[in-house]
Amino acid sequence: MAPLKLYHFNVSPPSRLALLAIRNLKLDVEIVVVNTMNKEQMTPEFMKINPQHTVPTIDDNGFYLWESRAIATYLVSSKAPGSSLYPTDVKKRAVVDARLSLDHDLQKAAGEVMYPIYALGATTIPEDKKEKVYKILGNLNTFMEGQQYVAGNELTVADLAFLVNVSTLYEMGANVNKFKNIAAWYKRLESIPGFQENLEGAQLLGNFLKPKLDLKGTWDDKMATLKLYHFPASPPSRVALLAIRNLKLDAEIIVLDMLKEEHLSPEFKKINPQHKVPTINDNGFILYESRAIAMYLASSKAPGNTLYPTDVKKKAVVDSRLFMDMDLQIATGNIIRPVFYEGLTSIPDDKKERIYKVLGNLNIFLEGQQYVAGNDLTVADLAFLATISTLYEIGANVNKFKNIAAWYKKLESIPGFQENLQGAQMLGNFIKPKLNLKGTWDD
Repeated sequence: MAPLKLYHFNVSPPSRLALLAIRNLKLDVEIVVVNTMNKEQMTPEFMKINPQHTVPTIDDNGFYLWESRAIATYLVSSKAPGSSLYPTDVKKRAVVDARLSLDHDLQKAAGEVMYPIYALGATTIPEDKKEKVYKILGNLNTFMEGQQYVAGNELTVADLAFLVNVSTLYEMGANVNKFKNIAAWYKRLESIPGFQENLEGAQLLGNFLKPKLDLKGTWDDKMATLKLYHFPASPPSRVALLAIRNLKLDAEIIVLDMLKEEHLSPEFKKINPQHKVPTINDNGFILYESRAIAMYLASSKAPGNTLYPTDVKKKAVVDSRLFMDMDLQIATGNIIRPVFYEGLTSIPDDKKERIYKVLGNLNIFLEGQQYVAGNDLTVADLAFLATISTLYEIGANVNKFKNIAAWYKKLESIPGFQENLQGAQMLGNFIKPKLNLKGTWDD
């Protein structure tokens, strides 16, 4: 009797299911590689065997069969009848068949992710397609609660079917590990025959698809990446950037050059109708206003962090200082705007005094403490830093406020200080020459 032939391409998940069935049944097989990327499945010779020209296809002594699940169940039934891989007990078999149907849904959902990348040049995965995959994995995770394998406590062809698709999803970036039962099951299957061959095929496919998505980790990492629309010269925008840096968040920084009116583009105005920076997009949640962004990021990404305390009294003090910084920012803007837009070449004394009054109050609040709202660094310090660095760079005599000067020196070591300073200097290099200042306003 002629040996079993498997027409196979290792990149193909269904083809790997047939191979896993053969390996776990320990069958003698001749493997005929059909490279579908080179369209070898379209040869007249192969199409005589399988008019649908798909892999896997088997030739069992003249009996031709394709469709991976049909091949797996046929091989068990014909080569090892009674094997627990495809039980003869009608109830146990029905559960296996049900899981094979669920795996068919998963394969289809995974294919809807892969095909646009492979054939259409897609570089992102739509959220609804991710969610479809995750919904099926979530159902499987529920079914596996309290049992070793997908259809009970024995390995079956349903496990082999899920293995090829789950390994493929792992390799192309799905966050499978968030499903704890599936992750434990996958680890358990590392010892079965054919696991490494299957993994190598999944890795080949992943190595082809994943770079096209520019993924650093999993789909969820990509999905959850924070976006900051930012202009370094903008003091409020630098508050948001400082919050991101001090919370050590992964963020995509999208610079909008406001001098070139990039913030007025139709695309950005769809995101923020007020067309202002900073604006964040946190996985679809859009937020603007710098202090709101800083408070939100601390609360959502690091709840309990001292940057924005949960203690109601400490939080109230931080909020109070944030409002005070808002006054300082408005007073600073009342100086910058006339210089920038109206060609003003000197600063009226009343506008200087308004700045110095707020700084004088802050200087008093800093007496005997390390930071603006106590002895912990908070988002209020980040807000004041963005504004006060700007004041330094446009000529305010900040150093006459000794507590503020010492506080500013202390903040040189925090994450983002240099980035913030560079933005302040960018603004200062534009404003200060127009005022013909050699030193400070007081000079």
